[in-house]
Amino acid sequence: MNPTATHPQWLFIAAAKGLQGYVLRSDPLKEMIGASELIEALPRAKDTGFLVKVLGQMQPDLGRHTVLTDASGAARILFDREEDARRLARICPLLTSQFAPGLEMAVALVEVKPDELGAAIVQAEHEINTHRNQPAAALPEAGPWVARNRRTGLPAAQCVPALKDEQRKTGKQDVVDDESARKRQAARWTSGHTLLSKVVPEEYQNAADDLRNLIPKHDKDWPRIKRWPLDLTQIATSDNSYLAVIHADANGLGTAMMACTKQLQQSKQAAQTYTALCDAIEAASLAAARAAMRRVIKTTLQEEEKANQSQPGRHGDPWPIPVRPIVCAGEDFTVVIRARHAIQFVADYLAALEQETEARFKLISEKGDLREPIPGLEPLTACAGVVFCKSHFPFSRAYALAERLCGFAKKQTERKASALAFLRLKSSLLPSDDCEVVVQHAFHAGSGPDRVALTMNPYLCGGRSLDGLPKLSDLLSLVKALDSKEDGKELPRSGLRSLVSRAYEGKTAADQAFERLSQVVKERDPAAWEKLGAALKQLTGGGLWKSVPDDREGRPKSITPLYDALELRHLGCKPTETTP
Repeated sequence: MNPTATHPQWLFIAAAKGLQGYVLRSDPLKEMIGASELIEALPRAKDTGFLVKVLGQMQPDLGRHTVLTDASGAARILFDREEDARRLARICPLLTSQFAPGLEMAVALVEVKPDELGAAIVQAEHEINTHRNQPAAALPEAGPWVARNRRTGLPAAQCVPALKDEQRKTGKQDVVDDESARKRQAARWTSGHTLLSKVVPEEYQNAADDLRNLIPKHDKDWPRIKRWPLDLTQIATSDNSYLAVIHADANGLGTAMMACTKQLQQSKQAAQTYTALCDAIEAASLAAARAAMRRVIKTTLQEEEKANQSQPGRHGDPWPIPVRPIVCAGEDFTVVIRARHAIQFVADYLAALEQETEARFKLISEKGDLREPIPGLEPLTACAGVVFCKSHFPFSRAYALAERLCGFAKKQTERKASALAFLRLKSSLLPSDDCEVVVQHAFHAGSGPDRVALTMNPYLCGGRSLDGLPKLSDLLSLVKALDSKEDGKELPRSGLRSLVSRAYEGKTAADQAFERLSQVVKERDPAAWEKLGAALKQLTGGGLWKSVPDDREGRPKSITPLYDALELRHLGCKPTETTP
């Protein structure tokens, strides 16, 4: 790198467009994993990435260049020679369409005058954002007699072996488009190990015990490949079991990044600072993902070991790790996970993201000799949406709802704290794709003064608190109180079901059912009722309801967390001693 160059340089930026849409274009988990692998390899201008091969083919005529960043579907390279930058800008979109069919690439090329790299970065990022909003035409257009991929609707180009679950039913081949075929090929060749190697904790990649080395070494490493599900049913355990689709997104990172890049215009160390900032964001997000993955992996291996010890001589397939990361691109994190692990997974991720960014944003450094505070950048918070659904529910719809739940949590917290909102889908017939409409349809009951909401979503996680919003740790304490057993007795399930049913009639009916339940439980088990009352008090201030000071027409005046707790209890989401 030559930040004090006396001659003009050229900044090249290439950024993939619509990463989430590309990954989620079709529902099979195997295709989503293949798409993630292609995105991981695409921007890499170092090691074994796609761009490093392109730059290698430009040798020996390629002049001096410096890779500033190459992550999250984007690469930023500083060239000394204009002809090198322009040559790469011409061929990059074409080669991208061959490497990852269906993925669009936006390219920007900006001249960098001496000591003005900060201004060039701002200009290039603006051009990239402009290009991202320009739709590209799909050419050539397919005629009316062309066969199409029945999952995506795109024109078919190949016949490939059917997915395992379909082959079991039909034994036929799939007619697919180039994009789907390439995704399946990438998943088959890599087994998803590129993304997994980033988010799986180090102790489960290089363990002394070979059974705890979980990353596939090659495409024939079947014991390790079987550890990571390629079918949603493997995650949910059966067609009738629940899995969770999680989408998490950092609060205000784009705005903060733009503010920082504008301030870099006055910095003489703009290149080093910008690279260190991008590296810090990626390192923090990956460390948070590893922290969340660690608990799920540890729990699964412990349960497997316990089962093997209870059945001496048992030699079956290794247990699948019931979580599959799909997207981990900077501030975006999308995961499919077994239902009972979901809430704890999100809580671990959000808490770790706050801690990791706080540690990395105080001071960033490069090679140990640059120390420069990042102006205008605070530790990140994030919000998440969690949708619980059956394995056969259309994944794209579940993801869209999770994304909107994430947005709902951001709106309620005003992007000032980490929080999650969750929803269990009991039917494929949704009244709307708008999460607020779905929540209102599912959880709002009664009319007039009796109108209530049977949910308190979203729930705060991490280290920041906001007045008026409940904490996830308090909700999980309520789950524990509902699940507690004293002297072998538990809270009467019939009474809880009756309470929920009566709550849909309105506040008065729910109060009557709650009073009857209290009488029964106090007689049977006063200690259990005391625990339940204490847990409710943390969320409502005392009693079943919390009053909501809202004068808007038709809005609930009272809300309760009891239904949320019963949902998590039903799904098996239990608290741990270290829930953030």
